[in-house]
Amino acid sequence: MQHTFPILLKDQILNSWRSKKAVLFLILYLSVFLLLALGFIHIQARILEQFEQQGITQTQQNLAFGFAKNALRSQNNQVIDFLINVPFINLALFLVTIFGTPLLVMLLNYDKIAQEVYDGTLRYLLFRVSRFQLYLTKFLGSLVECALITLVALLFALVWASFQLKGLDFGVTLAYGIRFWAIGQVFLSVFVAFAMMFSTFFKKPFTALIVGATVLFLLFILPFWIDYLSPYDVKYLTGLFYNNSLELAETLGVYVLFTILFWLIGWWNFSRKDL
Repeated sequence: MQHTFPILLKDQILNSWRSKKAVLFLILYLSVFLLLALGFIHIQARILEQFEQQGITQTQQNLAFGFAKNALRSQNNQVIDFLINVPFINLALFLVTIFGTPLLVMLLNYDKIAQEVYDGTLRYLLFRVSRFQLYLTKFLGSLVECALITLVALLFALVWASFQLKGLDFGVTLAYGIRFWAIGQVFLSVFVAFAMMFSTFFKKPFTALIVGATVLFLLFILPFWIDYLSPYDVKYLTGLFYNNSLELAETLGVYVLFTILFWLIGWWNFSRKDL
């Protein structure tokens, strides 16, 4: 395992790019992500334009914003205290990541196992590597793939925003953007493990996609009836918007547990699967 694991991991990372699937999804994701970013940038630009048309100077804007921030701080809410310092574009893009990217993750990973089982190619690999190695490297490769796609999309959006918005502090925006991106990877790892889990339960990739997407939708609406059983529970999502704190650590810990749970179920089923 010491020699084959890094080779297998490298192959898993490069494999999707060889098939051009991840490249196509990167283009699609970039298109949608930047389209939404354009909307957020346009909204912010229109607000600033209205200020200028009303003759409100930058100094007056800063005074007004400062007054509003002090009023919000008086609520003694940690989430509000943190968010009032975060550029609007960062919050908007992070919300897109939370509510839009899990579907991309599902589309990228629903056939990680199912397609190779369907084609009958995995049985030839198992003469040289263990099932554990194979499943683990596919999971880690998918995490790297997801991280790269979301990072490229984020950087494109922030560079674009820096050219479109007057007075935008690119350094501050980039720092918050990277912070939210890193937090987002913990959140998205849940759905990487989730998609791979469903990929082990069905021989036909299309079946894995349909069932997985349906359950993903059920996870989204589950918090309306039952607390704590879904990654989309409002308590967990709220924790993502705390500054460095116990609440943020607890939320990230819960997402790590979700990831481990889905990974173990997928691994258990893959380990006993007739290939």
